[in-house]
Amino acid sequence: MRVLYRSFHAETAASSRAASLILSVLLLTGLTACAGLTSDHSDRHEGLRHLTAELRLAPSMTGAKLSYRDACGEAKDIPIGALLKNTLETEMTRVFQHVYVEGTTQEGVAADRAIEAGLGLKELVVFVAGKKRQRYPATVTLTTNISSFDASGALLEQLQPQAYASGDVRTDGVSCDVHGVDRLIQEAVEDFGKDFRRRLIASRLLPRGGGAAQASTSPVSEDPAAMQSESRTGPGGNDLT
Repeated sequence: MRVLYRSFHAETAASSRAASLILSVLLLTGLTACAGLTSDHSDRHEGLRHLTAELRLAPSMTGAKLSYRDACGEAKDIPIGALLKNTLETEMTRVFQHVYVEGTTQEGVAADRAIEAGLGLKELVVFVAGKKRQRYPATVTLTTNISSFDASGALLEQLQPQAYASGDVRTDGVSCDVHGVDRLIQEAVEDFGKDFRRRLIASRLLPRGGGAAQASTSPVSEDPAAMQSESRTGPGGNDLT
């Protein structure tokens, strides 16, 4: 009986050591991959720090508003154009060295990049059932269309940052106000700003250590078949297979 116990104990200890070794290898592999990805994004970000960017806002962005009906059934519009503009400008200053908005005076400053921003889908969904004290679920969805151009005006890439926020809003049963709508919109716009900056830094239009000359001057194809074809050909179209 004692021999069987020792044998079982030895096998259990060996299995535990093997499992620990496998876990350590997997953890090390994951950390290495993450470090490589972070380094790649950092290199691309560093390549943009010396550039000047111009922000161009489409009317769909400057005049943007979200609409809903309050507890009294009245239509309400909340302007969000200024909030979106400030968010875009703030996030761009974290990527580029200098940022200015189209139409502002920047004497003697030439833009290395132009970022055009327009608003696509914008939606605030909340159904308020009259003037009573109650909570309601609400969602805010924003989809934007971002185009980037180089100094010559050539299109580099098009991005579509998105944002989604959900939460509860409430009515107090006394006024027509719906409390919490502004907070939800703020959350969605902040989410949009983070996604915009992440996509801008990760975008393949950004230079990789060699400056702007290495950036693509045409929209990047997202077609899987085209990407697969590109992976099989080398410089000059030589087949690598």
